[in-house]
Amino acid sequence: MLEVDELAIDACAAELIDMDEALKDLAQMDERLSNIVECRFFGGLTEQQTSDIVGVTARTVRRDWRKARAWLYHHLHGQAQLSPDPKLPPA
Repeated sequence: MLEVDELAIDACAAELIDMDEALKDLAQMDERLSNIVECRFFGGLTEQQTSDIVGVTARTVRRDWRKARAWLYHHLHGQAQLSPDPKLPPA
């Protein structure tokens, strides 16, 4: 039974490392998107609270939050990387 628990911990640790690397990559492409992920996901802040901290409107936070989640999903699942800005080519 202990081996199963160790495997689960190893898998969880690997996921955290992957998430950290993905957030670093996202920050290099668009620091604001990364900041919004930190506020919303890790900080549990509302759109309005995040907008006050980041210095953009709540509507922009909503759009950026959606873009960041999509980018992270594709990045973490090994699919083609998406650019956070549709006008820019994929990384």
